[in-house]
Amino acid sequence: MGLFNFFNRKKKEDKTSSKSLTKDELDKLLLGTLDILCNENKTQEDAFKFLKEKGLHNDLVTAIMEKAVGLNDKYFNKTHEKITPDMSKDELSKFNWLINESILTFSLGVNFLMHYFNQKSIKNKQDPAWQNQGIFFWSIDEKFDNKSLPDDFLNYEEKYFMLNKLPEYIEIKSTRVIPWFGKEGGGTKHMFTYNNDAITIEEAFELKCLGYIEFIQLNQDNLSILQDRDNYIFIADNHLSFNDSLPYYKNKVTSLSELYHSGKLKIAKVL
Repeated sequence: MGLFNFFNRKKKEDKTSSKSLTKDELDKLLLGTLDILCNENKTQEDAFKFLKEKGLHNDLVTAIMEKAVGLNDKYFNKTHEKITPDMSKDELSKFNWLINESILTFSLGVNFLMHYFNQKSIKNKQDPAWQNQGIFFWSIDEKFDNKSLPDDFLNYEEKYFMLNKLPEYIEIKSTRVIPWFGKEGGGTKHMFTYNNDAITIEEAFELKCLGYIEFIQLNQDNLSILQDRDNYIFIADNHLSFNDSLPYYKNKVTSLSELYHSGKLKIAKVL
């Protein structure tokens, strides 16, 4: 039985039960309890005290505690197996707490782009192989087969970037990719243009049309970046929002650590 249904049942059974609470308020209480349980300096007794200070009915306090403890254990086991197998439970609790308390700013709903780079390639604007490194770029989510590129490109470096505000004289033009090299094509490639002529990605960078980023995987040795808002940012889609400082994903209350472990929240270094 969900907490909201449980609370409504208790109100019918006991007229002295807690004040009326909405589902969002109950979700916030559950998240607050989980935050305490994930804090290595806190105990279940601290979580229980947190709930009692809210003036809740004893049965509701028990129900929230049981659900929070169960979620905490389940979350630890899942994360420990798939994300951070080298961490103890205390280390993971600290890891999650630092994510949730981070001061990084958010970049939401940004369309991230990429281009290939091979240091050994010789610049030649007439060479299609070089054009697909130095002129054309793709959405970060575009599948490789849709780009109709030779398999050699799988070994090239992938450079990720986001667009800045473009000068009035610079435009982006897009073209549908035809099948080639035994690939199905159908993707969309983009290029920067000036007076309808293509310019290189390097030239666009010099004009400050784009900014490069590097996606970062957190580990126990680099957690300090969560306090470095000058060089790192959080990245998520438009499903993430905030209400009273609490994160919501698709209108459901959540935590930044949960979003990070599920791949819905990423960290990038601004280069």
